[in-house]
Amino acid sequence: MHTHFKHLLLRRYLLAFGSLFDNMIITREDSSGNEAYRQVVPLEYGPKERWLVRLTQDPDFLKSVGEVVPRMSYEISSLTYDATRKINTLDKLTFPSAEAGNRARMYVGVPYNIGIKLSVLVKLQQDGMQIVEQILPYFTPDYTIAIRPLDELPQLVDTIPITLQSVSQSDKYEGNFETRRVIIWELDFTIKAFFYGPVRTQKRVQEVIVNLYNSTQADLAAPLTQEYSLPVVTIDVVADPTDQEPATVEDITAVTTITENWSGISPSISRSLSPSASISPSASPSPSA
Repeated sequence: MHTHFKHLLLRRYLLAFGSLFDNMIITREDSSGNEAYRQVVPLEYGPKERWLVRLTQDPDFLKSVGEVVPRMSYEISSLTYDATRKINTLDKLTFPSAEAGNRARMYVGVPYNIGIKLSVLVKLQQDGMQIVEQILPYFTPDYTIAIRPLDELPQLVDTIPITLQSVSQSDKYEGNFETRRVIIWELDFTIKAFFYGPVRTQKRVQEVIVNLYNSTQADLAAPLTQEYSLPVVTIDVVADPTDQEPATVEDITAVTTITENWSGISPSISRSLSPSASISPSASPSPSA
């Protein structure tokens, strides 16, 4: 809990969501049916109330020509844990570290549902219908995106479903004809996201030493005598090279050294000098062993 880390995952999910709607276009036609007006609908992160106040205080938009309707905005409405997508919390992800010869690891992602409210502010009913009709066909009710959540692990790609939960529309027009009309469409989405903890680095195993002793089943239960204090066979396996990460399991290579010590012992085992050395209690070694 006291390890500092910064993945900026929430920001990534918000940017990915916003990128789905950042090129929405509306058009209007003249009396002949020809296109007379085309506009890219502005989109930004923030509550819709900001723009409602802006419309009320400056209905003619005299302060800034850039703040106009139609306009779209989105914001986080909820953040809840999703137990239905829970996996074993002890499972880990491992991958090569930036440090040579080391491995990086972290626990698997924790599932959370991010509620997003997308608001569409327009003054003409046909503008709002155009925008909504460009969104609905893609959500059935899910639209899945692929995202790389971690810079440290570019090969990790999460498929994130975005679900359209509901659509509602309200007309804020009240008062006389001088009051500016505002029509608001609200679309509620759920992003089924994963959040990851800190990445920890550990050294990769580069050498393994195995000592084999000549003992019967009865000897295993008794204290080791001085006669058998030295191993009969020592197997030393060293990664080759020690500072290079293999691309696949098949690329793993190692140098195996087998050292034997049979002095003063009459063991009943056979041995092999190959890396796949095997021990058989029922065989007998040659005198030159």
